[in-house]
Amino acid sequence: KFALAFENGSYPGWISEKIFDCFAAGVIPIYLGAPDVETLVPKDCFIDFRKFKDYDELHRYLLSLGEKEMRTYRKSIKEFLAIPPKPQLLEEFVEKITGFIPTPNEPRNIFK
Repeated sequence: KFALAFENGSYPGWISEKIFDCFAAGVIPIYLGAPDVETLVPKDCFIDFRKFKDYDELHRYLLSLGEKEMRTYRKSIKEFLAIPPKPQLLEEFVEKITGFIPTPNEPRNIFK
């Protein structure tokens, strides 16, 4: 029913395949990662791990979810995945990534 989707780091705009793998598998993601995840993925498509003080509180919440709430999450995920991709988001992503690639004459330290 659920899967942990924890990123390896927490950076604005950095959302890897983890949350989308959950969507593809038909499970509700419990997400921890990009602090601005809700700007790219609607908040009703995942459970935000940051809202819980510990795993016990998360566990109690998961046990409290009824079938109606779980259907609502799944419906939101399905609707989100049906939205056509926005080309400008891809362009922004490419610009961000290429900004980390050093040119031959200009090495960059990406660990600043």
